[in-house]
Amino acid sequence: MVLNRKFQKHQETLDLDFSTLQITDPPNSNYKAILFTLLGTHTKIIDINNNKKQSFILKVLTTQIPAPEYEIHKNILTHKVEVLGIKDKTLKQEIENGILGFANTLSDWTNNNMWGTSEQFYALHFLAYVFSKISGRFYTNGYSCFLDFSAKDLHFSKQDSDPIQDYYADLPVQSPRYFAITVSEKFFQEFLLEFFNRKKRLNLLEYMELFPEFDGYSESMNVFEASDLLPDLMKRFSGEERISLEFNPKNPIQEGVDYSKKNIKVNFHQNSVDLLIPLIFDIVIGKTLFTWEPIGQGYLGIGGITQINQFKDGSLNFDIKSKIRLQELYMTDTETQKRIEDNASIIKVLGNLFIKENLSPPQTYHADPKLLLDLNWGNFNIVEYLEKKVKMRFIEGYFEMIVDELDTDKFPQDLGLVNKFGGVSGGFSHDQNKRKTAWENKQKRLEKEAKLREEQALAAKNSSSDQVSQETQ
Repeated sequence: MVLNRKFQKHQETLDLDFSTLQITDPPNSNYKAILFTLLGTHTKIIDINNNKKQSFILKVLTTQIPAPEYEIHKNILTHKVEVLGIKDKTLKQEIENGILGFANTLSDWTNNNMWGTSEQFYALHFLAYVFSKISGRFYTNGYSCFLDFSAKDLHFSKQDSDPIQDYYADLPVQSPRYFAITVSEKFFQEFLLEFFNRKKRLNLLEYMELFPEFDGYSESMNVFEASDLLPDLMKRFSGEERISLEFNPKNPIQEGVDYSKKNIKVNFHQNSVDLLIPLIFDIVIGKTLFTWEPIGQGYLGIGGITQINQFKDGSLNFDIKSKIRLQELYMTDTETQKRIEDNASIIKVLGNLFIKENLSPPQTYHADPKLLLDLNWGNFNIVEYLEKKVKMRFIEGYFEMIVDELDTDKFPQDLGLVNKFGGVSGGFSHDQNKRKTAWENKQKRLEKEAKLREEQALAAKNSSSDQVSQETQ
């Protein structure tokens, strides 16, 4: 439907046979292009009883290139279309133009052109398009299409992340997948380092207040409750004032910076994870709803080995055995610049007791897709369906989530996907248009100012020449 909307020929249609699709890595692609080849048919209605059909071979070279300056994402996709097998040059050009228009609609925000498509395609298009705009690599091995992401990519950076370190060179060769996500342990470590380098502050209490499930904890995060561990607080603040930890603060304690650089550990093994994650923080008191006063600084290291196994019964249940502990805790008082040594030791002991009681006993965790896919499923049992399709595991060096082929025809027809993804897509599209307009206006202003400077310089030069001429006379 979208294809022929772009072809716009009266009594003529284009059909593409996606069952014939072949994907290849074009020469000199540099992990930035994919060549799509498939068969198509042009049909012209002669009269009620007669149609003229012509088959053709379609080649579309899709390339990932840097986005314009005004974009917040770093990539756009461009296309070159070639139609083979059509002798009529005019018709060949019309088909190429129509398919190029179709390809360009697929490389635009979903809400602009995908109306009228199935809900599932609408949602998948949005996700694929967003990922293509932020990924560092876009390529194929001839069987599957790949999008590779660096830590900068997933922090929505426009900085050049290429060449991406090849974290997946040692991944065992596997058969083509319907859909899969593979994460290297090295990528996870890089992501943490990028988080620290960017100084992205995260206020624990503000984050917890976003989720009603944490109300019991967030309501107790005040000076009075914290005074059991930090008794001097009551001398300086009222018991009702809020207290929180601000991770990755703007001006981190130097000892924490040094510790974090040397002590990040992310090791994925067969059905287990060995982690050591350093966190730098400020202890802050809430002065108003959105302003906080630092009263202490510190850092901690939390980690250990956790065994994770998905049940073999085809369910999304996981057997978890964890030995995670607080490995390090260091705190200083901002006012006195002295180390809070005794209190830190007590907090570390109590923290490890809490972790041991809540994480050490073997646990069963159930991943409920309904929580992740909050849609109008009706009587369709999406949990039972996905349990048979999704497998997650840790192998040496990597985490994998594999999704077997989904028969989306079994899904309900009114899931609400268009409303859910259309609004988000529309927001991105509107923001992009605003940025483009502002950028274009800025360019016009700069051109006008440059032209004015040239005119002023020329006028000054002419004035100087006239003065010299008069003096000579």
